[in-house]
Amino acid sequence: YPRAAHARGRPRPRRGGPPRADRTTARALGADVQPPAVTPGDPDHDALAARLTGVGGLGPIPTDRLVPTNFAGLSHTHWRIEGSGRVLRILTGAQPGSDTGAALRYEAACFERAWPAGVTPRKFGGLPPGPGAPFGGLVVEEITGRIPRLPDDLPAIAQSLARLSLETGTAAAFA
Repeated sequence: YPRAAHARGRPRPRRGGPPRADRTTARALGADVQPPAVTPGDPDHDALAARLTGVGGLGPIPTDRLVPTNFAGLSHTHWRIEGSGRVLRILTGAQPGSDTGAALRYEAACFERAWPAGVTPRKFGGLPPGPGAPFGGLVVEEITGRIPRLPDDLPAIAQSLARLSLETGTAAAFA
């Protein structure tokens, strides 16, 4: 995937990057680790911490407790809210021509629908677009653990997907 992404004109990630352990994990996944769009000390970092007050029941968040992780999804970055058991997923873009909040609303609906299956993080609240998160974000449950090891973890992955499918009713569509 990374080579194909670069061939389509996406910029290569910065050199240096995350700590060695996270680079090793990313290499094992075949993914590039992107640095967060906002970094501690940026004015937007302070604004982001302030904007989280009240989202999903959070109290005031000191800026030193809002810590970027070294893992980024295809369309979001993760920030650990230390001491809360929660993570802020900041959307990093939206499809051209789409409503800025549409992707956020879609992602929120996916979390709400999938959570009852017990195999996805719980959504606690949404952060509307603004400073530090121009496309918005979601506050979700922090899941600790490790990256799946393939092929050893395939049975557990299949079981999780089956539970998700049964809970959301998508299994009936294929019956």
